[in-house]
Amino acid sequence: MKKCKIVRAVSALVWGVLSALSGTEAMQQPYREESVLSRSAVAFEGRMITYSDPKFREILQKTTKPSDSHRQLFIISADVKEMPEWYFHGCRFLGIAFELNSQLQVVRESTFASCTWLRSICIPSGVEELGKDCFAFCNQLASVTFAGSSVRILGEGAFSRSALPLVVIPESVEEIGKNCFAHCVSLSVVLFGADPRLHTLGEGAFARSALSRIVVPWSVEIIGDYCFENCVLANLTFEPDSRLWSVGTHAFASSGLPSIAFPESVESFGECCFSDCSSLLSITFGQSVHLLTMGDGMFARSGFRSIMIPAHVVALGKSCF
Repeated sequence: MKKCKIVRAVSALVWGVLSALSGTEAMQQPYREESVLSRSAVAFEGRMITYSDPKFREILQKTTKPSDSHRQLFIISADVKEMPEWYFHGCRFLGIAFELNSQLQVVRESTFASCTWLRSICIPSGVEELGKDCFAFCNQLASVTFAGSSVRILGEGAFSRSALPLVVIPESVEEIGKNCFAHCVSLSVVLFGADPRLHTLGEGAFARSALSRIVVPWSVEIIGDYCFENCVLANLTFEPDSRLWSVGTHAFASSGLPSIAFPESVESFGECCFSDCSSLLSITFGQSVHLLTMGDGMFARSGFRSIMIPAHVVALGKSCF
């Protein structure tokens, strides 16, 4: 009975890959840890290769030619705890799967960058950090899921210029790094868990993406410089009891934001925060907001015609309006 179950599981995995090669939607679904039961290699129009193979690098180099590399599925063995920098950079294969009970904790800089055939990835439950540019320029990567909730840091440029249409940020994430989802021209929706630990949206985190709506978690304290610059941003709201206190330079510059209401916790805005927001018609501040200054160029070339300036404001920056 056990042998039959393993055979069926492996057959299902191979069928999913073969379906992807024939143009079906099977590969649009992320790989699950439970779908890989052993380190055995399985043949299908090419090879399935395990990371534990002693000749792995030699095999990898031989299978990165355009003629056959896109037919490969690579399995990362369970005992791997750290993926080296640039290891798979530029490899053109369809999929990556992680063995059951993967011990992986860190994915380093540019590990999977420019893997232009990669369509989906499921991050193992033990991963705590995704390094700089680890999936950058994966321009067919349309699905990323997290098998558990251990990841704390999404590094600088981790998914920049990918094809993600939607992403669900795990509750465990504390920081979304600089340019993490920048230039993701298909990314329209970002969702967060019910009990987030996220405190920082880094510089340019969603800059020049197609992000159209987002509810900023109550735990977020800092919105970094250029965070939402040049985003579609049709709707942005804050959860009740927001802890937000700082909004960075050019944070919403040139975005399509039509209106926004800030929580009372906000204390500072960077220069040109809403500059060139031609669609911005309404901005509201909490009644007890402790904002003292409005920085240089804060509303330069924005679309609204009137604004209620909070009572505590004592100075307006140069070219504020």
